[in-house]
Amino acid sequence: MRGGASIRSRSTQSDASAIAAADEANVEKLQAYWKYAKEDSRIGGMVGWHWNDVETAFQPSTMTLGLQSFPRTLKLCAQTVQEVNNNVARGT
Repeated sequence: MRGGASIRSRSTQSDASAIAAADEANVEKLQAYWKYAKEDSRIGGMVGWHWNDVETAFQPSTMTLGLQSFPRTLKLCAQTVQEVNNNVARGT
């Protein structure tokens, strides 16, 4: 198997708990970064991490999970992108 499917198939309940905790931490960090970015006019953009899960053969084991594994963070990213798009459409 390749990509996220094999990573998910090896997950355990403790992995799921760790992923949920990381998802919550990611949301808190992204909210703080976004607040900071909106307050500082010198910031022109933010660069995210990889979207898809990747095999450990390609990344260190701490870098295998992409945004697709963090549903709350993914939802916040989608909301943030929508906010940016709305602001661009309004010219603000």
